[in-house]
Order: sequence, then structure tokens, then C-alpha cells
Amino acid sequence: MLKKGSLYFADWRDENGHRHRKGYRTKAAAARIQRKMQRAAHEKKAHASGNSASSRRLGVRAANTATTITRRSRRRAKSGAS
Repeated sequence: MLKKGSLYFADWRDENGHRHRKGYRTKAAAARIQRKMQRAAHEKKAHASGNSASSRRLGVRAANTATTITRRSRRRAKSGAS
């Protein structure tokens, strides 16, 4: 909780991890809202569900990354056209 001027700010994070703050006149009101929002976010947050699919190993390149695009100069292209 944060006090700024005459307001007490309730501070919480939602189920997506985004931070929120809202100001109230009393410390009790800010604390009540902060607890309520934290509890609501905790209920909505997804629970762990087993192992996820493994991703590609680090250091292993895809087969098509060896080909690169070469850039031709404009000067050479113009001289070849004449």
C-alpha cells in the first residue's frame, strides 16, 4: 500500500500480471480493496497443468537457415541492361 498526499493507494496485480493502483481516502478502504482484488486475481489465475510440449533444443538450427538472400547492387543491374 502507498500513501501519496491525502490518498492511500491499493496496489495489486491482476491474473495477467498487470499492475493496478487505485486511491482511497482511508487506509482501511484501500487495504480492503487490495485484499479483494488480490484474492480475485488468485482465483482466476490458471493453475499448473502438467508438462508442456518440449521446445526445440538450443543450438540446433533449422534446415533452411543456411540459405541467405544476396543483395545485388543497382549499379551492376543498370550496366547489365544496356
